[in-house]
Amino acid sequence: MGNKILEDFQNQFVGALLDNKAKNTFLDDIVPAGTLKTAKSALSAHQTGYYARLTEALGETFEGTWFALGDDLFFEVCKTFITSFPSKNYNLSNYGEQFPDFLAKSELTRDIPFLYDLAKFDWLFKEIFHAKQHQTVDTQALIDLQNSPHSHIYFGDTVRLFSSSYSVYNIWQLRKGESEKDVDIEKPQHLLLYKKNYDIYTKEISLFQHRLLTHLMQGESFSNVIEYATEQDSQEIVSLFSIIGSSGVIRKIEMIQT
Repeated sequence: MGNKILEDFQNQFVGALLDNKAKNTFLDDIVPAGTLKTAKSALSAHQTGYYARLTEALGETFEGTWFALGDDLFFEVCKTFITSFPSKNYNLSNYGEQFPDFLAKSELTRDIPFLYDLAKFDWLFKEIFHAKQHQTVDTQALIDLQNSPHSHIYFGDTVRLFSSSYSVYNIWQLRKGESEKDVDIEKPQHLLLYKKNYDIYTKEISLFQHRLLTHLMQGESFSNVIEYATEQDSQEIVSLFSIIGSSGVIRKIEMIQT
């Protein structure tokens, strides 16, 4: 029964923080402290802190989105989002997974064409940052792969692919002045992201290379993936496997002899 009472109180408390309409019976349970004289003033202080903490969490995760929107619009969107999606996790780094979809539907931001992809990139970068770095295979295993084309390649948990119809990565880099200010927003981008030596790297690849990597990451064998290529694609394949070898994105190769 004690747990049920605590759960009811927590639900009422969060509800009061979000809609500013607390029942009198709920306010009776709040004891103001310090310079706060009433239950309503105590609730107001909690309300301000609640929105501030969640806005800060969103700002840390969605740096590129914040930069693109500017302070005023970003804070306004955050407040609306927090009201619709209150935090259910003590770890605030996990808060905001629904934010990109929210931005795509919000009247405030839905007319910004690249914003959804930019927010998705922000979230993807956060996931890689918190993921555990894998142990890469040695160079000899990569060399042996040439003699075992039916083998399966397994990528590390920090390896991700990203594709957008817009130059999202260049926009994202602008947040800290890491890119040229004159960005061709309409230029599509295809990216390989990975963690190496605890740093996160982003490598721009071609659409064809992105497709090959997608098939490999879905579990197709090396030989099957090569079948998608034509003779004109040979140079791109050589370039891609040079990237794979130097980046250390493979954690395991399952050799299959035929």
